[in-house]
Amino acid sequence: MAGGERAGIAAIAGKVAKEIIPWLKWKSHLSPDQNFECGSPQRHNPPKNEPGSEQKAHNHPTDVVFSYIDPYTEKTIALNTDLKSYAAGSIKQFTIRKALKSLAHTIDCARYSDEWKTRYSLTQENLEVRGMLFVYNHDGSWDNTFYDIFYGKKSIKKTKNSTESEYENENDINILNFDLQKNQQIHILEPSSIKYLRTVIDDLEKLNSRDEFNKDNYQFFYPDLNLHKAKNLPISRPATLELISAPFMIIEYQEQHFYNDKQVKIKSIDAGYKVYYKARIEDWKDMFFLLDSLSNYQILNSNKKISIRAIASDQSNMAKNHFMTASQEYIKQWGKSETIENIEFELIHTVSDYFSKEELNW
Repeated sequence: MAGGERAGIAAIAGKVAKEIIPWLKWKSHLSPDQNFECGSPQRHNPPKNEPGSEQKAHNHPTDVVFSYIDPYTEKTIALNTDLKSYAAGSIKQFTIRKALKSLAHTIDCARYSDEWKTRYSLTQENLEVRGMLFVYNHDGSWDNTFYDIFYGKKSIKKTKNSTESEYENENDINILNFDLQKNQQIHILEPSSIKYLRTVIDDLEKLNSRDEFNKDNYQFFYPDLNLHKAKNLPISRPATLELISAPFMIIEYQEQHFYNDKQVKIKSIDAGYKVYYKARIEDWKDMFFLLDSLSNYQILNSNKKISIRAIASDQSNMAKNHFMTASQEYIKQWGKSETIENIEFELIHTVSDYFSKEELNW
């Protein structure tokens, strides 16, 4: 987008995405801000229903393309991404609806387009093209859930045949109206998810500076499932969009040793796990379930340092008390007191998402 205030605002989403993507172990593909030819113009851009109207050529926009290899399926997941940067008051239903409809048409054509695949070097057979809407709130004042916008406001409506009041949604964003094709997906990284990721990355940077994390050798943890096992090399495993949307995310890092010029070891980083918990901790049972999950994943048997780091933007003041209660209950039922008592629990404050007028090129 060219010129002035709007160009500065639009660029912010791209700047934030560039900071996040390397940490997620995603690949950024060259040639951003490009269009490619629509392969279904009659469906995606039908002519107006007027005498003499003719079918016109149509293009699809691509802000940027990211990709990663799914640890379980080994498919290359290619994300045709629409970058949006809004002030809180500008996050409206009609803008989100318009962006999602455009993404649905874009990924429909992208999966068949040689132009698109060649431009982004995505010609492998085991490829899945998805859409991603990246919605960033640059003024830091968004404090609602994104689905308040997605599902709209509710109003009371009385039916003719009933005295009872019924609720109906006004202007809901209905995915059925987007022409999203079978077996295609659109992901939304909305303001709270982006703030969560930025908070995790900020925390990892601080831990690395204190020699409590090894950013040169870490991986996102994927447990073996009943029907699937993680297949690619551990250090290459990315944070999938499914993992990002989960209640917690486990990051495993390896030990690291530092030596002076005489090859004498001067300090070390011990291997361990950072468990980032983003769901609100309402009860000690939430933490009991987390401890039980760590046990099922064999993490409690690893003899590595375990640190649970609860993102504190919406956490209860009782979160740490809930963890202590869960720890005591878990020890009563399953033992492992030495391991459980050595687990570190911290509340991590969220980062600021405010950009000044100068940063926005005002």
